[in-house]
This record gives sequence, structure tokens and C-alpha cells, in this order.
Amino acid sequence: MNKSFSFNPLQQYPPQQPNQEGLYSADSVAIGDITGDGRFDVVITASSLISEASTPDLTSQIMVFPQLSNGALGAPIQAAYLDHAGWMQASLTISDLDNDGAQEIIVAHQDGLSVAKFQSSTNSLDVTIINELGNFSSVVAADFDSDGKIDVIAQTWNTGAVLYRGNGKSELSRYKEIMTPLAGYNRIIARDMNQDNRPDLVMTNGQGWGSWYLMLNQGDGAFRDATPYTLPRRPSDNWPWMAWGVDARDLNGDGRRDVVTSLASNRPAGIGVFLAKPDGSYELDQILDSYDIPEPVTIADLDGNGLDDIITLHGGFFSMGYYLQGPNGFEPETLISVSLTGWPTSHYRPDGLAVGDINSDGCRDVAIADSQHGLLIRTGSNCRH
Repeated sequence: MNKSFSFNPLQQYPPQQPNQEGLYSADSVAIGDITGDGRFDVVITASSLISEASTPDLTSQIMVFPQLSNGALGAPIQAAYLDHAGWMQASLTISDLDNDGAQEIIVAHQDGLSVAKFQSSTNSLDVTIINELGNFSSVVAADFDSDGKIDVIAQTWNTGAVLYRGNGKSELSRYKEIMTPLAGYNRIIARDMNQDNRPDLVMTNGQGWGSWYLMLNQGDGAFRDATPYTLPRRPSDNWPWMAWGVDARDLNGDGRRDVVTSLASNRPAGIGVFLAKPDGSYELDQILDSYDIPEPVTIADLDGNGLDDIITLHGGFFSMGYYLQGPNGFEPETLISVSLTGWPTSHYRPDGLAVGDINSDGCRDVAIADSQHGLLIRTGSNCRH
């Protein structure tokens, strides 16, 4: 473990205070190369954008903060993903749909999907809206049907998911419905969980009870039925924890991806670590003690020691927590502030947290979609290169 690793002070983009001119409410966040210049940019969805304190602009926005040559984030490039105000917060993912080296932005929202592509000639975003009235709450992109082209799966609030097939040209077409067990506040990620080179689905829902789910990909756009994995119960009252966030990486170096979920509640709360077994199943290995209400969770090597660490956000408690992994396992949670004022953000979306090197210094940074303060950044420092 690299004990010299730390995070720099909290930054807000653009710097401003709540309830002042220009405030926007950030829903979800992702990190990737949108402009095609080889540098990681930051993307958020903003459910509302207030251009003046007294005159709200009700169009729902995509905002791309491009990384500049000096490592700073530039002024946001904006485009509406809907032509009206949304009553549901949007989810986003990014992927290179047309294989041109620049990633497209896919937004899942109440009316369907929107695909945004950066145009270098005009420094703008072209947006295509696929109207489906889908009430989509989570979205993920990968080659799900093994044809070499990126597809998209959009999860509804509680009535299953829809697979959209990609044609390799940034275009998506509805292909089939997928039955899922999710029941609200959903999170879906795509990872190869059984080493067959096919992206499987790992899922949680903050409104469901007692389980996270694995759906294995059969290779043709079809998935096996969801396998539930039971979450532990709180020792104080035997009440089931909720898995608000989920991620999957190989944590113990055995070549199999393991699963981490947040176990969201007031204390006692935790981070559940489920290790993959040789037979392809999963078992709870440990519960990492957590501060109150851990919500989104992601896995990345923060300190550069070659071992993956765990990062989470604590809804309503001004805090981000991270667990550095050393040769003897995970260290206790380190808490740092993500507060700008005396008003905490009560909840973060399951995709309200992203990690990546957004200033090209070799260290991984954290981007947060904050419903009160917009885009918040904590850059990492003193990592091993």
C-alpha cells in the first residue's frame, strides 16, 4: 500500500455557490475520451439548468468538461438530451459506438435513449433521440450479441430491460426485451464474469431487498435467468442491507472478477466483498466497516501499487470514503470531505461516481455528480507511476 497517496482539495466545475446564477443539478457522471484527443474528459447529465436565478431553463442537458492540454477541465460543451424538463433523473454511459477513437455518450431517460457525438469542426454535440417512453433508469454498453459492434442495454425502473443493437455507425435499434428482477434505483454494469469473453450483467437495486444479481450472456443477445446472491443482514436488527452500488474487478489476483456492493444504511453500514469461486459462483468474503449510508461504489487502483481499491460516497454525510488495498488486504476506510456548504447532498445516484485520470498526471481522480453543487472533483496525488 502506498501510504503517501492522498487527494487534493475539492474542486467545483464551474466554481459557483448554490442558489446563484448558473447552478445546475448533476445526476450521473462518466469519464472517457469524448473529443478524441487522447485525453479523458468528464461527462455529466444535468436534469435542470438554471441560466438565471429567476428564470429556469428546463431543458435536460449533457455537459462535457473537456480536458485541456494543461490538464485542467475546460468550459462545458452542452447539448439537450431532451427538449423538455425530465421528471426522472437520467443515467449515462460512454462507449465508442462507431470505432473512430472518440466515445459517444448514451443517455437513458424517461422518454427513451439519446446518443450524443462530439463534432470537432463545430466544438459541439450532435444528439439523436430515440423516443421509446422507456422510463429508463440505468444504461450500459458492450458487444452483447458477439457481432463485433457495441450494443446498449437500458433498464427500466421495474419492468425489465431493453437491448438495442448497434450497427457500428453510432446508430441503435431496438432488438429485444430482457426480463430482469430489478425494482428501482437500479445499477447495471457489464463485465465478463465467467471468462468466456462475453459481457455479463451484474445488477443491484436500492429499492429491492436482500440480493445482487448476475445474468450470464449466452453470446447471441440472450441472457440466462438472473442468479441472486444474498446480501448480509445488519447485526443490530437483522434487517437486510440494500445494495445501492456495485462494481466488479479481480481483487485477489486469481483471474476471476469479484463483486463489491455497498451495504447502505445508517451505521452499522458496510461494503460487501463477494469473491468468485472456481465453480463460477460467489460467496461473501468480508464486510468492510463503513461510515453512514454508502451509496455508489467503484473499484480502481488509486495509489498505484498494483492492487485495486474501493471508493464510495456517503449520502447525506458530506463524505467520500476509500479503502486502500495492501498485501494484507484492505485498510480501514479513509473519509474525506465533499462538502462546499452546510447543506449535505442527501443521495447520490448509483452512477453518480466515476474514477479516471482527468488531468493526465498519472494518478486516478474522482468525479462526483452532486445534485446540489454540480460536478465535484477530487484529484489524486502521490500515486506510484
